[in-house]
Amino acid sequence: MIQATVPSGLGLLFTSWHFDSALLWSGLITMAAIVYLLLTMRAHKLTPARLAVAAGFYVVFGLGLIPLLS
Repeated sequence: MIQATVPSGLGLLFTSWHFDSALLWSGLITMAAIVYLLLTMRAHKLTPARLAVAAGFYVVFGLGLIPLLS
């Protein structure tokens, strides 16, 4: 565990953080995916198909980055 946390912590410490539109987009998509998965699991309806739908959030995220970064 220590081999992973120390380098990661140092990387976070010495990385410049800029709150821009790409970061906001990332947070919004992540929160949407979390809410979807939580609601699905609370309803006890998590299936492979619904989990695949959750993977669609990654596609939406990637496609949304195209106009933000160009």
